[in-house]
Amino acid sequence: MEGQMNSQTGILVSIMAAFALFLPAYAGKNDDNARTMKNVEKELVDASGKKAKVDLDGKDYVLVYYSAHWCPPCRAFTPELVKFYNENRDKASFELIFASSDKSEKDMKEYMSKMSMPWPAVDYKMIDKSGINKFAGNGIPCLVLLDKDRNVIADSFVGQEYLGPQQVLDKFKVIIDKAKNEKSKK
Repeated sequence: MEGQMNSQTGILVSIMAAFALFLPAYAGKNDDNARTMKNVEKELVDASGKKAKVDLDGKDYVLVYYSAHWCPPCRAFTPELVKFYNENRDKASFELIFASSDKSEKDMKEYMSKMSMPWPAVDYKMIDKSGINKFAGNGIPCLVLLDKDRNVIADSFVGQEYLGPQQVLDKFKVIIDKAKNEKSKK
């Protein structure tokens, strides 16, 4: 009986240890992505290249936009994204971060200015070091939506398939509208 009890206790301890090891992976917060976004936050600049003060921890969502001035589909989509941002930035707790694929810092700044991008960008010199490219797909334009726990919840790429940035924006619009409707019911 005592041997059986020790065996059952051993099994129970093993199960509890397994939960302790694996439960954090399902607890919500993506610590690796959260650390990356903390690094990114330190490297944000505005269109003139001045440091931008942004508290990403206080945002429920972060959109990361990979784009470049030399990319015709990017130039076509960016005005729509600017309009969306300007119309919704006070309606939802989110920030949009630009990660440039331009050939130079000068090109990045000119693109931001010409397109009237009101959101911050990762400093051109720090894009690789910041870790922001971990969310990038295989092409541009690419838009990635992260939730409060910094899990990717929408992406222009699903595996190797390119769906484009519009489907990410459409999904985020649904999230914003749903939150607005729930808030108005209270």
